[in-house]
Amino acid sequence: MRTFGLCFLLLLTLATETLAEPLRIAVASNFKPALEQLLPAFSANHPDTKITLSAGASGQLFTQVSQGAPFDLFLSADAVYPSKLHAQGLAFAPLPYANGRLLLLSRTPASQWQGAVQNAARVALANPTLAPYGAAAKSLLEGAGLWRQPNLKAPVLASNIAQVQQWFDTGNVDVAFAAAALFKPDDSTQVFDLTALLEHPIEQHLVILKRSRLQASATEFCDYLRSQPVQQQLKQLGYSPIATPNREAADI
Repeated sequence: MRTFGLCFLLLLTLATETLAEPLRIAVASNFKPALEQLLPAFSANHPDTKITLSAGASGQLFTQVSQGAPFDLFLSADAVYPSKLHAQGLAFAPLPYANGRLLLLSRTPASQWQGAVQNAARVALANPTLAPYGAAAKSLLEGAGLWRQPNLKAPVLASNIAQVQQWFDTGNVDVAFAAAALFKPDDSTQVFDLTALLEHPIEQHLVILKRSRLQASATEFCDYLRSQPVQQQLKQLGYSPIATPNREAADI
């Protein structure tokens, strides 16, 4: 009887610890401000679910997840990294949660975005090998013949898209390939929305990690993020909504 009691207490303790764990979300830096605005409404309906955020470039977060970082959810700025985790057997099937918008910000007037780049002393974009917004910017520059041209200075590469916006806001660069979600309009900045020019749209996908012990909570959060009301709210936060919200969050 005493042994049974000790086992019961141990199981109860483990269950309590599991319930007390926060839902750990790895989020691409472009989406962190939007996510912070969306969390209060979710928390109001799920008061027992505590959430912690870790933001960075999608490629950096992908590496951390692949190496065993204890995340429950990964919100990437593209579909590639989530698909890789799924193919590796580390995550359930990826699903879209937002469509990103790429802007070019310039401090000097120009009739076209290419002219703004050519006239700039310093152009910033996120590192294309780590950040999907940076990869999209590089693709546009290559298509326009402006990538690594001898008569142009090499672009300044930021570790993530949030750093690009910071550099532009502080005046360290003249032109920046930025995320619409991170830009606050002002009268001194000329803005070119380059989203429609992209060969591949910035389709942001999420995955639930199979190692997560909070898969039920993760699924609830995914359903919330992909719900019609939240997708409509994302229009005001610098994104275009996904085409098919309200599907099941993952194949679990």
